This record gives sequence, C-alpha cells and structure tokens, in this order.
Amino acid sequence: MSSLPEPDAGKRPNIVLILTDDQDVSTLPHMRAVQELLVEQGTTFSGATHTTPLCCPSRATILRGQYAHNHGVKHNIPPSGGERTFRREGRDRSTVATWLQSTGYRTAHFGKYLNAYNSLYIPPGWDRWVAKMGGVPRQGVLNVDGEEVVRKDVEILDVALTDYALSYLSDTAEDERPFYLSVSFLSPHRPFDHEERYAEDFADEPLPSPPNFNEADVSDKPLYVRERPLLNRNKINRFAGRHRDRLRSLQTVDDAVRKMVTLLEDAGELDNTYLFYYTDHGLHLGHHRLSGKRSPYAEAWCFPLMVRGPGVTRGVMRDEVVLNTDLAPTLADLGGAQVPAFVDGRSISPLLRGKRPPWRDAGLIEQWYDEEGGVAGVPTYKAVRTKDALYVEYETGERELYDLANDPYQLENLYNRPTYSALLGRLQARLDALRNCGGKECRDDEG
Repeated sequence: MSSLPEPDAGKRPNIVLILTDDQDVSTLPHMRAVQELLVEQGTTFSGATHTTPLCCPSRATILRGQYAHNHGVKHNIPPSGGERTFRREGRDRSTVATWLQSTGYRTAHFGKYLNAYNSLYIPPGWDRWVAKMGGVPRQGVLNVDGEEVVRKDVEILDVALTDYALSYLSDTAEDERPFYLSVSFLSPHRPFDHEERYAEDFADEPLPSPPNFNEADVSDKPLYVRERPLLNRNKINRFAGRHRDRLRSLQTVDDAVRKMVTLLEDAGELDNTYLFYYTDHGLHLGHHRLSGKRSPYAEAWCFPLMVRGPGVTRGVMRDEVVLNTDLAPTLADLGGAQVPAFVDGRSISPLLRGKRPPWRDAGLIEQWYDEEGGVAGVPTYKAVRTKDALYVEYETGERELYDLANDPYQLENLYNRPTYSALLGRLQARLDALRNCGGKECRDDEG
C-alpha cells in the first residue's frame, strides 16, 4: 500500500466532489476511469451509507452534515421537502460551501442542486453557480450565475456540465487560491438519457440478478413488500433495458472523470487535489421485487465512497460505517474550515490516511412516507445499522432484523427468532438513542 505525499504545508489542497443521481453498485465495474483513476489510486469505503435514501434529503445531508431529522428536509417537494424548505429554514446559510468560502476557498457548483429548485436564486457560499432548473433531467434549462440559459446545443445536459467543469479547472492557474468544485451529474437518473455514441454499448449486458432479485418468499417482509407480485418477464425485460441505458448514461460521467483528472495532472494540480466520488442514494431494479429507493434494503442505502488525493492510501478498501453525514465535515476538515456544532457527522480524514482511530459502530437510517408520491409505498421508518446488522422499526408496527455479515442480501428477517434476542435488544437500545439525536450527541451515541 502507498499514498500520495501530503499536501505542501504552505498550500491548501483543492477539493472536487463528483456526485451522481440514483446510481447503484452494479454499475461501477462498467466505469473504467472511475476504477483506474479513483478506486486503484485511492481509498474506497465499501459500506458508505445514505442516512435517508432519497434525493433531496440526502443532498441536504451532504451539504450540511446532518441527519434529515435535524436539517428538516424529509421529502423531494414542499411542504416538508425540496429546495424551498431548505431555504425557508435557513439551512443554506451554513453549508460546506459557506464554511470553505469563509476560509478563502473559491467555490463552484455545476449541475443538480436540490429537488424542486427552479429559480434564479443563488444560495450563499458559491462564487460560480451553474444549476439545473426544473424537474425533468433532460430539460436543458440552467441558472448560470443568476441568468437563465437554455442549453439545446448538447445531446444531454451532463455533456454541458462536463464542459463547465473542465473550463473552470482550466482557469485554476490564473488564481492561486484553492478551490472547492462540486459537479453533480444527472446520470443515471430516469429518463436515462445518454449520448448517441454509446447507443450500441451494453446491448447484451444482462440485468444483475443477485439472490434477492425477484425474491421468491417475502412472507417475512413488511406489507409493502408482500403486496408486490413476482416480477413477470415483461417487467424484468423493462428493468434490463433500464439497466443498459443507465450504463450508457454513466459513460459520460466516466469520460468526465478521466478528463478532469487529466486536466488537473497537466496543470500540475492533481497531487494537491482531493477527488471524492459518490451518489445521492442507490436504486432497486427488482431487488425484493422493488423498484425505486427509500427502502431500508442495502441496494437503496449503500454505495461505495471513493476518495483519492494527498496522503490518501492507494488501492485500499475499508469497511467502516461511514455515513453521508461525514462528507461535509470531511471536506471542511481538509480545507481547514471550522465545522459548526450542529453537524452530526465526523471527518474521515484519519481513515483516508490509513489510520485506525476509534470509529462509530452504528449509524441511523430514516425515511418518511410521502402520501403524494411514496415509491413502492414504503412506510415511515427508523433503522440502525452496524457493520454486521440492521434493525428497522416501521411506523406501522412492523419490524425487521438482518444479520448483514451472513445475510448481506437481507433474505431472512430474524426479528421473531429467540436466538437473536440479545442482538435485538442491543440494536433497539442504539436506535432509541439515535432516533432524535443531534450534533455531538449523535457522534457519542453512534459509538
């Protein structure tokens, strides 16, 4: 194992956050640049967890380092979700962008911001702002530094986002200040738009079918799963088509990663730049018969966080319980910014450098039922996950308990098994401590 040299003590590092939308783990082996330039050249956290596996709450968590029950964005649209809720509650006045900007970082955001964002408003903390407006991914309407711009000159909007990012990186030599760049791609979200040059790729790629795909026996699952019929051949074929289109759409992202790394290297900035690659949550394509996200099943909440940069150990896979609440305090820590007391997460900087500090052994996952658009009808729930187990309490009174070490596909609900009563008791106590925690209290109760 090796790592890049630590950054020059007199020069603060650049930070790049690359975020996708709805990406599932099965797509990663098909992204060559991500594998070669991030996974092989950095540290990957295999158990990274989305504490609310839904777009807007997760993105708000990434910006603020808080569980959704603390930042208050519980859905994708108002009254208890969306960008307007985030702004109304004053949450955008203190984010990782404002923290870094206050220490002298140049900040830029290109791409998706928060759901239901559709205005010329620019949130605090951003020097350069290019954000998608409206709700349809293929819609090419952007807020470019306060002016509405319609991009009809590109096949898909991710091509334009790549161009904005590359242009921004090309200008770095003209300013000695460090930069924080957030690039939030639309791929591979529905409608799975992709460039024509990838139209014939993956034509024979099969739909992944792990043991929980189209699960035969769901008698131990909650009602919203039991009500789902077995997938028929037509449904499976539709999922297969979506999977292939998703892979095609992600090739634009993969190409962007390679171009950004190459440009940084040519500019002499790569060795002083941290690159983070993540998504806002995962996705079901037939797992447990489900589609969409929101569920407490791993395909919705688990996606590897990949990081390369100064001092980061290369080619390492780590299994610590890392949460999306950790992103904001980590970026702030790397940039030397002060982290507010309200933050629930913690910096993973020591883990990036190969250290083994005391670390949390539990994290909270929470979701609220959306009466106007509940995907698969997932009820409100609170769950606690450890490295080896997951316990879920639904508002309906239903319960689930899984031994993730021996049953990673969550096929066997152990809640009513007497032999697991001791484990159940421990997890119930952890969940009770975490369900409404805040700030340092969260970090203490996570272990």
